[in-house]
Amino acid sequence: MSDVKKQFVIILLLAAIGLIYIYSASSFTGLMRYNDSFYFLKKELIGYLIVLPMIFFVISIDTNFLLKYSIFFYVAALIFCLFTFIPKIGIAINGARRWIYTPFMNIQPIEILKPLYCLACAKVISIYRYHSKGAVIGILILLLPATIILLKQPDFGQLIVLGIATSVMFISVKPKKEVFYISTILGVVVIAFLAITRPYRIKRILTFLDPWKDPRGSGFQIIQSLIAINTGGFCGLGIGKSTQKISCLPMQHTDFIFSIICEESGIIVGIFIMFLFLLLFNQILNSAIRIAESSIETSLALIGLSAMIVGQAFFNIFVATGTVPTKGIGLPFISYGASSIVGVGLAVGLIFALQSAHSSKYY
Repeated sequence: MSDVKKQFVIILLLAAIGLIYIYSASSFTGLMRYNDSFYFLKKELIGYLIVLPMIFFVISIDTNFLLKYSIFFYVAALIFCLFTFIPKIGIAINGARRWIYTPFMNIQPIEILKPLYCLACAKVISIYRYHSKGAVIGILILLLPATIILLKQPDFGQLIVLGIATSVMFISVKPKKEVFYISTILGVVVIAFLAITRPYRIKRILTFLDPWKDPRGSGFQIIQSLIAINTGGFCGLGIGKSTQKISCLPMQHTDFIFSIICEESGIIVGIFIMFLFLLLFNQILNSAIRIAESSIETSLALIGLSAMIVGQAFFNIFVATGTVPTKGIGLPFISYGASSIVGVGLAVGLIFALQSAHSSKYY
């Protein structure tokens, strides 16, 4: 079986797990709010009906065209993100202006920007791979406008995901040690500065250190998440039998769906999900290593796209398990959210397209 087929099977498994637990985690909320326990599952299935044709369309596009104009596509995505700040077009949810309203669904443009950023970043790094300082400057020029937009929305979690993808791509070309160390130090300083310049971010860090200090306030989410995981134990209570999803754990079908999975099916299923994400990254990385012989840009794009997906997955899991400060971000393929499906679907389409372009030589 080729690497592409193996990746497809892994993604199908993750999507199937997502559909099962989206229904399980959201059925009570759907029934109470909309008098329909299948409400969120139906919307998720509609998202997949939109995304599947999009994936096949992306696969059919000439990858040379995609890579040649990757920076143009990225700039277009940046402009699309600016629409979130236009009154009556962009909408605010929970105090964040991250969405564009349409009659069918609310669109989160950053989900489309992320995979396109990976393509543009791969181009810049491939051009300056023998000149580490040039690569760093190019990356900063690409990342700065996205950073400004994300901080303005605000959406610090997505900025971290972009940072993970960027770091993995940059490390892949083995930059000069001094440039790597300086870049790492500057990156840590910038992230620390951004983290402490907003009171709510400082509060999240303090809550992370001691959630029990404010168990009914800022520490409520993470405490309820840990209770869910602990309650499930090794084998879980059984699918559909979660108690935390009933008015206890907020965002149980989105940001904290991993907690519900562990409560209902045990930590063994949680470990299995992590294994699937690592296996997916390994399969794509194997392809990227082989393709690097003929196209370093394609190889870097594959590495960046896979690091984006898997990095976001583990960031979500770390939040749910209290390993990092709480930040709202979905679990790819599994959390509920139409925009997330579109973004991940675009990334998957690009991953398959980039590998298919080299299939005659490697598969």
